[in-house]
Amino acid sequence: MNVGIINCGLGNIHSISKCIDDLGFKNHIINNPRELIDCEKIIFPGVGSFSKAMKIIEKDDWITNLKKKVLIEKTYFLGICIGMQILAEEGFEIEKSKGLGFIPGSVMKLNDLGCKKTIPHIGWNNVEIAQKNQLYDNVENNSDFYFDHSYAVLCKDKSNITGITNHDIDFVASVNKDNIYGTQFHPEKSSESGKRFLKNFLELK
Repeated sequence: MNVGIINCGLGNIHSISKCIDDLGFKNHIINNPRELIDCEKIIFPGVGSFSKAMKIIEKDDWITNLKKKVLIEKTYFLGICIGMQILAEEGFEIEKSKGLGFIPGSVMKLNDLGCKKTIPHIGWNNVEIAQKNQLYDNVENNSDFYFDHSYAVLCKDKSNITGITNHDIDFVASVNKDNIYGTQFHPEKSSESGKRFLKNFLELK
């Protein structure tokens, strides 16, 4: 299987690569959108701001190539942290920015959603499985996953929400629409539950 990990300079991609290696799957780092052509699965990890991420991927035809692979060819896609947030239609970090629009919704600051606790939200939180989903197979409900973020996705269609967690307020922990998956948490840093979640993605057929 050809698993491609997108490298846009948005964080440490080597931790996700090593985790996939440890699970027994081959993967490679993609630095150029034209390398997407041979990918059977795509992972977009990253940290940072929504607006910065979108400015980066607007260069060099990342968006055109991603839309072709994900929306037309239906290649399995997993967005992690900022990789999940940019799946939405728009975000409001630093400035209002247009997202990929793969999943209807927006991305807003936790404080603006009513959170009174300190942000960034960093640490372990249990995730309630909102609906049956392949990526949570053999993962116990309310298992702990590792988070590091200040913004959260608001889904227009609640059927796209697969996991929910709480940091003073409930917010979306994971999403799925057709072949597109996203996690606000970092599965590669989430011990056995995260590895199981990631393995389930890699085994999708």
